Amino acid sequence: MVVRLDLNVSLDGVAMPADPSPEHPMGEDWGRLVVAYAATRTFRERVLHDASDEGPTGVDDRYAAAYFEAPIVLGRGCRLGDDLPRLEEGRTVTTEIAESGVIHVTIAG
Repeated sequence: MVVRLDLNVSLDGVAMPADPSPEHPMGEDWGRLVVAYAATRTFRERVLHDASDEGPTGVDDRYAAAYFEAPIVLGRGCRLGDDLPRLEEGRTVTTEIAESGVIHVTIAG
């Protein structure tokens, strides 16, 4: 079984914006972290049910499509490293820069 851990983190290390509320459970700035993902054709088709075939289909879209291929372990507003020390040990770490400027990090193995 494959389990994916997909976590959106800004370059300054923010994984969940501050001040979640009932109106904005992931924080008011969450949209800034996921803007490239939400623009992809896959997100538009699978989440918004938009059949217009609009949206980028490059690297970001490939990662967005992978979100639907396996269960996802979601973060809960904590720092990833606190719960998973030495996550990269014995695994292969690769990075890929998407057209949007998003850096995708994959830890496999």
